[in-house]
Formats: sequence, structure tokens, C-alpha cells
Amino acid sequence: MMLSIDQKVSFLEKVSVFKTLTTENCKALAEMCEEETFAPGDHIFQQGELAGTLYIIVSGQVILEREIRSQTDT
Repeated sequence: MMLSIDQKVSFLEKVSVFKTLTTENCKALAEMCEEETFAPGDHIFQQGELAGTLYIIVSGQVILEREIRSQTDT
């Protein structure tokens, strides 16, 4: 489902990190947003990859997993 600019603005205004933005700023951000759909089990990104994208979940859920390597004295 593709959201209109107005729907994106309305959604962004409810996201806690964006609550201090004006409606005009939210609109500018909404115009830059691209929607993506992922299937269950898809990997969106991998640990250690450089971040170049901010993901905002509109519907569904995401599981974040972090590999923790034990450090042993040798």
C-alpha cells in the first residue's frame, strides 16, 4: 500500500523522534521517503554494515539480532 504525502506526514508527526518537527519539516521528510516492503524472514541489513538508510516501520514487526563474540584470553 503506497501512502500519500499527507498520510506520510500524519504518520511521521506521530513518531517520537520527529515530534518536534514542524508540519513543513515533516512534509519535506515525507517527500524524501521511499516505501519498501519486506517478506517474513528477509534480512533488511546485516550487523557491521555501514548505515546509509533510516527505516521507519509503518506496519508489521522487525526482529533485531546481535551477534556477541566472546573474548577469551590466549
